[in-house]
Amino acid sequence: MQVISSSSSDDTAIPKSLQKTSLGFIANPKGKRSLYYMSIMKEALSKMRKAGESDESLKKQFTAERSRQFDFLMSEEAAFLGIDAFSERSGELLKPDYQLKPSDGRKLNYAITKQKEAFEKLNGLLQNLKDHHSTLFQSNGITLKHGEKFHHYFNVKHIASVEAKQLKVSREIETLEEKKTFERTFKGLQGNYVSRKSKLK
Repeated sequence: MQVISSSSSDDTAIPKSLQKTSLGFIANPKGKRSLYYMSIMKEALSKMRKAGESDESLKKQFTAERSRQFDFLMSEEAAFLGIDAFSERSGELLKPDYQLKPSDGRKLNYAITKQKEAFEKLNGLLQNLKDHHSTLFQSNGITLKHGEKFHHYFNVKHIASVEAKQLKVSREIETLEEKKTFERTFKGLQGNYVSRKSKLK
């Protein structure tokens, strides 16, 4: 996540003209949230200000957008970390050359269930972004409304990142389900073999 440090770069350093509480400036940001707010302030205000807009109106727009972005980033980070951790724990099952054991059926079922839940969680994040994104355009659905460019850039970037993670999860589900099919076939063949042996006795 993008944050600022005590030695901010020129790209995020907030000019004196914007260092006003009436615009949402926080003098000594310490927590993760306030650090993020200040890291985007310069760019956000330059893209969001409309001609003749008052500081009060701009602050209202900025504070709403910075909260939306930070809350989304927290949800995205938590979802991604959970998915990556689970993929790592299930790594053995996902290896192409992994030889299934008779006891792997329950593990496969659990992994498939968890990854499907993860996919739906990502779908929720994606829908959240797309619903918001649809409000940024004029009635023709093509031209951005004035002052919405900053929102637009954030949405486009994170729609792409969530879709990429969804694709990864989807591929893992396919791999697990293929192995589940193989495991069922293997058990069926094994059961038939045992049954034939019993009949021969």
